[in-house]
Amino acid sequence: MDNRQMVPYYHLAKGNLWAGINEYDSASTYYRIASMSLNRWVAAEASRRLKLLYSSLGKDSCSFYSALAANEHLVNELRREEGVESRTKYEKAKLENELNRLKIDKQRREIWLLSLGLCFVVAFAASYIVWQRRKRQMYKQLWREQSLRLSQTEQLLQQSEELSILREKESLLRESLFRRMKSFHKIPSLEKEEESTEEENDNQNRRIALSNEEWEDIRQTVDGSYDNFSARLLEAFPGLSMKDVYFCCLVKINVSIKDLSDIYCISRTSISRKKQRMKRDKLGLTENNETLDDFLRRF
Repeated sequence: MDNRQMVPYYHLAKGNLWAGINEYDSASTYYRIASMSLNRWVAAEASRRLKLLYSSLGKDSCSFYSALAANEHLVNELRREEGVESRTKYEKAKLENELNRLKIDKQRREIWLLSLGLCFVVAFAASYIVWQRRKRQMYKQLWREQSLRLSQTEQLLQQSEELSILREKESLLRESLFRRMKSFHKIPSLEKEEESTEEENDNQNRRIALSNEEWEDIRQTVDGSYDNFSARLLEAFPGLSMKDVYFCCLVKINVSIKDLSDIYCISRTSISRKKQRMKRDKLGLTENNETLDDFLRRF
């Protein structure tokens, strides 16, 4: 404790000492000094001792004033203590309120963070559900597309098989029609012979004579086999003569150059030139990559 704070207690103790040896004048002096101290408890105690001293000396008026001073010091000290206590209670209540406010703020932050986390979880769950749904829809769409492709592939295969069957039947029908031609056996390339026989025929030179009736029979057979071939050809190329149509019919049914050479009694080179002139002059075809045979086969 500071020495200045010890001075009032020192004066009070000196007063008690002088009162104990019956030195009342010195005791009253130190009591009065102590009663004027800023320490209210010391001042109140000194006033009370001074009252008792004056009362024992028969100084009632001085004892009365000393009692009033002691009472005033006690009241002021009590008020101060009450003020300190009230202030302490206020500060404590303020501190508790501040702690409660901090707790509430903390709870609010926790609630906000929980709400934010919950919103994030809900958003993530919703996004995941939507993604899964879209994924399932995509898989369903892919499955439907694959099923459709498989179905289309099966249909195409079926149609291809049917087309192959139809082509085989068409080929058989054409072959049957060709066999009914009067000139069928006159033209070796129309018959199915072994390669050795064809090679032997290639080395032989003979003339194939066709009558007007046989030429017309060839044209009608080709028309029956290839959707009115000669009529469509004349419609597309009106400048063709009937001899040109007969030649195109022979090319259409794949009559070989050797047989054409034997039919027209010209060399094979001349047959090739005849095809070139037919393509260029009569049909007006300028494509170099496409031969007359290719054009007539797909016509």
